[in-house]
Amino acid sequence: MTLLTNLATRAANSPSTFANNDRATAIRRKIELTTTTPNMPTKILATSAAAAIAPTNSVQSLQAKLLAARKKNELLEEIERGVDKDGYPFCEYRKGFWDHLQGKAIIISTLRVSLQQASTILVSFISEQLDLDLKRNVKVNEGELTQLEADLEAEEWEKIEWERRWKSFPQKFLTALVKYHAVTLILRSYEYIASKIVNLRKLDNLTTDPFAISKRLAKKLSDKKSPSASKKLTTGEKVTVYISMTQTALWANLLPFFADYSLHQGLLCYGYYKFYSYKRQKRIAERLETSPADPDEQDSMISLDAAADREDQTLLLQDLGVKSQRLAANRGLGWFGSSVGAGLGSVVWPGWGTILVSSLGDVAAGALLDDGYYKARVSLEEQERDMETKDAIHKAQVQ
Repeated sequence: MTLLTNLATRAANSPSTFANNDRATAIRRKIELTTTTPNMPTKILATSAAAAIAPTNSVQSLQAKLLAARKKNELLEEIERGVDKDGYPFCEYRKGFWDHLQGKAIIISTLRVSLQQASTILVSFISEQLDLDLKRNVKVNEGELTQLEADLEAEEWEKIEWERRWKSFPQKFLTALVKYHAVTLILRSYEYIASKIVNLRKLDNLTTDPFAISKRLAKKLSDKKSPSASKKLTTGEKVTVYISMTQTALWANLLPFFADYSLHQGLLCYGYYKFYSYKRQKRIAERLETSPADPDEQDSMISLDAAADREDQTLLLQDLGVKSQRLAANRGLGWFGSSVGAGLGSVVWPGWGTILVSSLGDVAAGALLDDGYYKARVSLEEQERDMETKDAIHKAQVQ
């Protein structure tokens, strides 16, 4: 017992080897942290601001990753439940592949197309009538026509043009109706392809109905207000509605405009191919009629025809490229204008205002930029008629 007491006393009065080592290590570290040498940079303390930068950046990066993971989890949960964050089912406005050919839908589409074509004929007739009336009034004022002559000329023009334009209505109506259903089938095909590529939320954005969404958004804002508050939208709410509905319409209008572009691009290519085939067949027929007996001359004519074919191909392909660019630019501008119009219309009149101003945006875009399709079609038809007329005149002269 005495031995143990003596050992404890000696340990308390004299530091051990380990204690000496710890004390020496602490002194050495303190000297390194508080002194500098001319040849070495100053050592930075662990508590300095510069040393705190790395942890701050890592924390921010970690927060961003956590936020992204949370959003991804929320998306997966919404997709698993089949409803969005407000509780509405995904793709509730998506139509079936053949829904546009069923009962009520086909009646509505037929009436819609007929009204569109009738209004187009009426508007074009009135517009041209007013333009001619102004020109006749100028001639009356300048003394080139009397008022009676101007009235008789106007009456005759109205009678002839009114009958002529409405005679073309059945053909225009059928053409427009076939185009409508063709565009709808192309749209349904694109929706099916999209369903295999994008997630359910994106597909919901692509197939949503701006009319219904604008009314839903207006109701949501109205429900947030107290019964005594004004029902008018504040400036902030108007901006919110405009931005939200413009984004909604950009998604919802993407596939319909692309389907419309696809149809007209296909028709444009077919029109140029048909015109090229017509010219080529015409050239072959002319060569057969004037084919010389000498084989060398026949080879020469074949070479000339081949060169003419290549030249026609180059010119037609260049023209087709220009018209295709115009068509794509027109449809792209129409898509943007229609979406912006939907946003503005939703602020003024949720629902019907969304549809009406969206249509005006598309029309305004068409007025600003020619689509190239209709002018190309008319140009090709006129060239074909001119060639047929020249052939008829030539045959009459030969006979």
